[in-house]
Amino acid sequence: MIEKKNQTEERIGAFRCGGGILDTGTIKGIRNQFARVWRQGGRQIGDIQAYMVLFSFSQKELNPDDPDSLEKAADLANAAVRRMYPGHQYTLVAQKDGDGGLIHVHGTVNALHTETLKACRGRQTSYQALREEIEEEMRQAGIPIDYGDNHTKAETKRRKKRELAKAGTDGYSWTEDLAGRIRTALASATSFAELESCLGKQGVAVSRKTKSNWTFVLEEAKEETYRGRKSRGDNLDPLFLPQQMRKTMEANYRKAIHQKRVQLAEQQEWELTGDLLSMEEPEWRK
Repeated sequence: MIEKKNQTEERIGAFRCGGGILDTGTIKGIRNQFARVWRQGGRQIGDIQAYMVLFSFSQKELNPDDPDSLEKAADLANAAVRRMYPGHQYTLVAQKDGDGGLIHVHGTVNALHTETLKACRGRQTSYQALREEIEEEMRQAGIPIDYGDNHTKAETKRRKKRELAKAGTDGYSWTEDLAGRIRTALASATSFAELESCLGKQGVAVSRKTKSNWTFVLEEAKEETYRGRKSRGDNLDPLFLPQQMRKTMEANYRKAIHQKRVQLAEQQEWELTGDLLSMEEPEWRK
């Protein structure tokens, strides 16, 4: 897309696109590519066709006077959106226009997946989740995150309110109890089927499963009041998201395979030598 310029020819725009979008150089050309997916998915006027996102950076994060800041902002937003919305068309424009002159990125994400034509769901509809993605990109890039006084105070207030709502008078927190049970089940599971079995033994059920999130139910609790309480995995711990749980279980599987190989090697060595007196009895024989 043609870069945006002001009257003094100072560069105020940086463009990124993805999800199969071809940079035609015009807004109409890009919109037609979005519309092609909408038609295939049966999206009409009035339906949710796209999500508008905005990333804003303070002067402490990206200096507007730095000529590289626009490119940095575009790259950060591009990485976050690409990971958050795989398979979805998107466009991003980094600018520093406006009264404040701060670096910010406008984004448009197609609500439908290009191939499956399924709509965004779960974390993909959460601006909080998207904020976490851009903050993670900033941390990896070594850019300090400026939360600001108002943001910090508000977040502290919300956190205390959540803690009071979740904890009983004796300090019991059903969310911490639920999270602990999930961690115990996840520590030994090597597949999703085995995970659900382990969760059942821990007094936890799964009421809803999607590719992006699970909803866990505390079936056994310290008090009757808390039984049946539900919480989504991302609200308990980012490690309880399906893709993260899959990584944990894959690591558990590799560890189990390694232990079996070591055990088999000890067994074969024991059987081949036959010298029972010169060898200490291995763990598998005890």
